[in-house]
Amino acid sequence: MTPRFAAATVGEFALTLLDGRRLTALAVFDGSFYLEDGAGGLLCALSNDREPGPLHLNCPDWPGNARRCVEKGDGFTVSGGVLLSKTVRMALTGAVVWRPRPLPACDPIAFPEAYRTLRAAAGRYVPPDTYLAACCYPEKAGRARHDSALLAGIRRGLAALRENPRTGAGMLIGLGPGLTPSGDDILAGALLTLRVLGFPGAADRLAGCVLPRLDHTNRISASHLRAAAAGRGAAVFHELLSSAFALEGVGECFARIGRIGHTSGWDTVLGMFAAIDNLVAGRDGKCPFFGPGRAASGNARLAGGREGGKTPSGGIGDRFHPAPPCPIPAV
Repeated sequence: MTPRFAAATVGEFALTLLDGRRLTALAVFDGSFYLEDGAGGLLCALSNDREPGPLHLNCPDWPGNARRCVEKGDGFTVSGGVLLSKTVRMALTGAVVWRPRPLPACDPIAFPEAYRTLRAAAGRYVPPDTYLAACCYPEKAGRARHDSALLAGIRRGLAALRENPRTGAGMLIGLGPGLTPSGDDILAGALLTLRVLGFPGAADRLAGCVLPRLDHTNRISASHLRAAAAGRGAAVFHELLSSAFALEGVGECFARIGRIGHTSGWDTVLGMFAAIDNLVAGRDGKCPFFGPGRAASGNARLAGGREGGKTPSGGIGDRFHPAPPCPIPAV
């Protein structure tokens, strides 16, 4: 029997793929499967207990182990508001389009306090065997075992990122094993933070160092990096930044972050801290993300709330509308 289930939320980037084009299963896991369109577009269907995100289709009635109903290479398309394959039927018409809520304008006086709040709370939650602990909380990491070569590479990449984003990005991208390597997660955290905090110039500068190197990592991780460069990541990372400036709810966010991947959540936080470190340094005119002679103007824009005075569009409540049918291209 074909499993029938429904999506509850659909991310902005995932939505663009649900227009009737042919999709193919790229990777299948117990709790998720990835579909790609062959032109760089990618979405991830997963259970509703996972974080919403720009690439995600979250389903409350997930059918247990996805490997039982999806195989790598399976073809999918959307017809009449339903995502279809030979073994899956997922209703989309009731799904809410997920977008992160805009971050309120940042008060420059509160910025260092927000960062101290993040650092203190992370120290209470971060496991000792993570690279965040090894790099930022050595007293907590203690004798926890880390991949020494990978840790050394991360430290070198972070140090380079502070001095020269192009060099640092080149050292970090694709660094480490897994679906999203640790180096990629660090870069995603930095890209997301710069964009969300309202520094598009700084975000563009770093993105210009990362995006041309996406062929140095895998297709799934590359899609997450593209989303981060556009200021989109898993819901909890957006909520973490909002909570830090509100000085409440940070601990709950870190508890959720600990459930993202094996260490991906904590690696992303390490990248977020790297970006904020640079922004704080920019208060003294030393932020390399702004480029030579640009830190002072960037900080002046921070004093006005956000660089350029713009806030990203966002909100929750839009519904999925099936696109008109289109021919399925021959494989």
